[in-house]
Amino acid sequence: MEANHPTDFKKEIAPFMSKQIKTLDQADKQQHGELNTFESGMAETYEDLKNAILELYLSVKIRSDEEIDNYTEEQFQEEKKEMKHVDGYSLIDYIK
Repeated sequence: MEANHPTDFKKEIAPFMSKQIKTLDQADKQQHGELNTFESGMAETYEDLKNAILELYLSVKIRSDEEIDNYTEEQFQEEKKEMKHVDGYSLIDYIK
């Protein structure tokens, strides 16, 4: 069996390592709330995504017919303010 020459190894590994470094860099940016570019080309921050999930939760939260009829924008904003401290993962769990 013929052994691979070191330069062959570099040619095979270089593209793989480059992809891994980019993936780690993106994960680091996500973890620190920096911009993350999605396939659609839109840039979102973790905080923007968390706010969207919070609004979704408040929209689908189970309420009685009477609560729904009397629900105002002010109440929505107050609930949103009260839940601002909840992390995005917990909000997703609430929606489940």
